[in-house]
Amino acid sequence: MAARTGMSVAGRNCAGGKWRERRHRILRVLTASLAVALASLCGAALAGEPRRLSTVTTGHSELSALAFSPDGNLMLTGGDDGTLELRQVPSGRLVRRLDQHGDRVMAATFAPDRGMAATADADRFVRLWDVASGALLHILDAGTGLPRALVFVPGTRLVAAGGDDKTLRVWNIDSGAPVHRSRVDTSTATMGIGGLAVSQDGKALLAGTVHQARLIEPKSGRPVRDIDISAPSTLSRIALSGDGRRIATAEGDGTLSVWEAGRGSEVWSTPGDRWSMLALAFSSDGRRVHSLHADRTLRVADAATGRLITAARLTDREPDGFAAAAFSPDGQRAAFWEVGPEVTLWSVDGEAAALPAAMVIPPASDAPGPATVSPSAPAGSLPSPAMGRRLALVIGNSAYRHVSPLANPQNDARLMESALREAGFEVTQVLDADLTQMRRALLAFGRALREGNVEAGLIYYAGHGVQVGGENYLVPVSAQIADEDEIPIETINANDMLRTLESAGSRINIVVLDACRNNPFARSVRSATRGLAPVDAPRGTVIAYATSPGDVASDGEAGNSPYAAALAGAIREARGLPIESVFKATRRQVLAATGEKQVPWETSSITGEFYFHPQSGSAGPAAPRPVAAAPAPALAPTPARVELALAPSPPPVIHAPAPGRSAIGCRQVDFDAGPARLCASSELAGQHGNGYGVGNLADGDRATAWVEGERGDGIGETLLVLFERPTRIKGLSLINGYDKNTDIFTKNNRVATVELRSSRGDMVGAALQDRGGWQRILDRDLGDVTWIELSITAVNRGSKYRDTAISELRIE
Repeated sequence: MAARTGMSVAGRNCAGGKWRERRHRILRVLTASLAVALASLCGAALAGEPRRLSTVTTGHSELSALAFSPDGNLMLTGGDDGTLELRQVPSGRLVRRLDQHGDRVMAATFAPDRGMAATADADRFVRLWDVASGALLHILDAGTGLPRALVFVPGTRLVAAGGDDKTLRVWNIDSGAPVHRSRVDTSTATMGIGGLAVSQDGKALLAGTVHQARLIEPKSGRPVRDIDISAPSTLSRIALSGDGRRIATAEGDGTLSVWEAGRGSEVWSTPGDRWSMLALAFSSDGRRVHSLHADRTLRVADAATGRLITAARLTDREPDGFAAAAFSPDGQRAAFWEVGPEVTLWSVDGEAAALPAAMVIPPASDAPGPATVSPSAPAGSLPSPAMGRRLALVIGNSAYRHVSPLANPQNDARLMESALREAGFEVTQVLDADLTQMRRALLAFGRALREGNVEAGLIYYAGHGVQVGGENYLVPVSAQIADEDEIPIETINANDMLRTLESAGSRINIVVLDACRNNPFARSVRSATRGLAPVDAPRGTVIAYATSPGDVASDGEAGNSPYAAALAGAIREARGLPIESVFKATRRQVLAATGEKQVPWETSSITGEFYFHPQSGSAGPAAPRPVAAAPAPALAPTPARVELALAPSPPPVIHAPAPGRSAIGCRQVDFDAGPARLCASSELAGQHGNGYGVGNLADGDRATAWVEGERGDGIGETLLVLFERPTRIKGLSLINGYDKNTDIFTKNNRVATVELRSSRGDMVGAALQDRGGWQRILDRDLGDVTWIELSITAVNRGSKYRDTAISELRIE
């Protein structure tokens, strides 16, 4: 057994201990070792013998990665050939197969809400996936070393990866942008980070290297303390209890130790038996340590004392060669692989658990083509209302007692209540609420959401709102505010709404704030600013504002605010269209109603699709239609146009151009992949003899560019490629920005992130570098497609203009 140097804090050694402590520890080690030996000789478990649940035959010839979803009811497997399989547990039914990895899958993990998964491969990339649809969301650069460990951080929108380059990398899962990176091990050892673990509250991240386990603050990357393992022993596995109080470490010879994370002291240790450890985990309550060893033995020990509870052999086969294993996050299930395509699934305590009804994903079809989530919903959608309740809280405050009243919020609340009920929501309506009534309504709504099986939770608020110090506050009718210090006391912080939704576990959360009206406390609160401040949407949330951040929305003159009238109408009319289309239709109507003075705005972190009125019988994703910038049409397409939108690969629909804008552009071009019609959703009108049409994307001249023609930054603008016949797509590259020269490049907007969709149902997100020259944004085989669409989802703003440009597009 390796000598211990103990826990070091900020580089200082805290080793040692009295001889009495050493003697007690030796006795514990001998007792535990004798128990293990007796259990092995008897060939039975001491208590609660594990039970085989099933044997699953995968499509892998060699397994290289295993992971369970947080509830233990899904399993993700990765193979040497780069393929991934998502399967139900314990049935082993295939949900879908993914083949976007170019090399061996090194690691896999699920997000705490099981809505997302992350995988890493030997090509040194990390991929983020939407579990419900199988869509590839982001491809992240994992650095120079092989990535060997992945973990999502609960309570945040962060994912972390570590590997052979000894560097911890953390990204934002919504944007794919890097948050920080830090060197975890500065030794000369050739191996780097081999394991990552995180506490349930997301406040502690544990990284294991060859001779060290380091506790890290996840959001900043700041090291908290280290556990050092002296050579020649090396760490092979690490685990962190859910409460973050205990750390388990396994060494290469099988030595298992438990440490107090706070004080840095070793609690107990059992010597190795030369067999390395394949998997290590704490039980959900932190009271047991589960380990699966290379000799095919599963052991359960008391986390406080080291007392052996269970020791059982999982197979009679003599240990020979490589094996892989994983525990579910609660430690109750185990997966084990040693040869061939078969994985055995085990219940650690001998009990089998049923699949939850909350989220059941159907198995994949053997037929080729994109996987679907349900027969009645488009690919990638969230479950239909029949699979879960829809709850809404609608608040309308008009009759203010101490500040100027508003004419329409009550009317707006009634209108929204009606529209939401038609969309299947159970609506709680609160009118002219004082502070206590608003707080009680939020409390009761949160309780209702937590009752479970809730598909969507929605809060709509109409009334006065105020922004102070970057915080948004919603104003009850009772508010009487003399100065800034009273605002947190007399109002509701909008973040409280977000916390109510975020903690409830709904599959999607929607917050609508029609609260950007005039500041009622302009005289008493000098620091209050116009409109509301932008807020990042928590995971699975859409936040919609009646107008852009910092601007003021109209209360309206005809019974309803322009925003409420447009949104209610869009919800009622948008049959079969996703939530993003509802808000786009709302924005068009509000722009028309206000003479383009009021621009509604949203921020979103949802990864699937949500439908207020799902369209049954959809045959899959419809080809998008290029639409020109035009005078605001009706709130949503007519039923005939919706039917056209849902049909496969319809021809582009061309509309009349708006004043000062060019008509939508479509050009016949020859890509490397084949001939196609290239269309843009808008084009900037030519100026000073320069044209900015879509044809510039395929002219081979980086001194010309396509420039979108919509007002604003161009977010949501699209490029559509319609192929003459089914065409195999193997890659896509582009030249970002207006790359004529550095000056023009920096003055105009550049694309920051894009989303690519295809007729096969693929959805790929990619982040672009803010530079000129060719960049590859798709490097995999999409198979035969009839169309692909590229949507701008974020931009880097230019120093002078707000027009977004792309110079060249290449499709192979």
